[in-house]
Amino acid sequence: MISTQSYKILKIKSTKLLTISLPICIFIPVKLLQASLIPNWMNRIFTVFSCIVLSTTVFCQETPAGLPVKYPVPEYVFGDFSLSLSPNLLCNTPNETQLAGGLKMNAYVCRWLSFETDFVAGRDYYHFGPGIAGIPIFLLFLSTGTEFDSFGAMLLEIFIVALSAEHVAGHILVKQAIDISPYISLLRFKHAFKYGQFESFDYAGDQVSGAFGIQVNKYFNRFYISPYAEVNVGYKDHIPGVNIGINCGYYFYGR
Repeated sequence: MISTQSYKILKIKSTKLLTISLPICIFIPVKLLQASLIPNWMNRIFTVFSCIVLSTTVFCQETPAGLPVKYPVPEYVFGDFSLSLSPNLLCNTPNETQLAGGLKMNAYVCRWLSFETDFVAGRDYYHFGPGIAGIPIFLLFLSTGTEFDSFGAMLLEIFIVALSAEHVAGHILVKQAIDISPYISLLRFKHAFKYGQFESFDYAGDQVSGAFGIQVNKYFNRFYISPYAEVNVGYKDHIPGVNIGINCGYYFYGR
């Protein structure tokens, strides 16, 4: 019969073994995909995203039984928000693959839901959602305790909330250590052209699209890093784009 102490040691060793073997299990299929007929831009997506996944496997190691998590996920109380900056790799743009920088904001509604917005810009490329204006106004009204005492003011409040809610994210807590966050954006405005060729509308151009993706949030006190991957598709032209990056941010407590 295995003692409790031996079981704990075995559990920790097996977790470390999983951390080592998982990268191998991901790397081999990626190389096989690169040898297949899948387009080059998609191969790049798999390769880069696998690297991001590998970088987060160490965060999934279990804390030994009886010990608290060193950096637990915040409670996500209504009124809290976070800001982050990110390097991004944009795939399947008019320039195939290119780099960009991003700004992202989260306004937390409850433990499992938040409003999000982001702005990403690179050479002859940018995208944003209406929440880029809605969320700051929403947080401003919330912090000042503004009350609306007329029908017009109430409509304004509903409009601001609607702007904020077009991009929503769920939060799935994993052992108090990491937060897996799937999200969806219903309205995104994208400007994507070949370098310097603003007259060409063969690909994308100015596009209205929707997006969905997933990110993994790992906290270090108030600081956090969040690798993410997302897909956005134009509503009219159905042209897809894939973005990968790592958000590096700071968590702010509300009132």
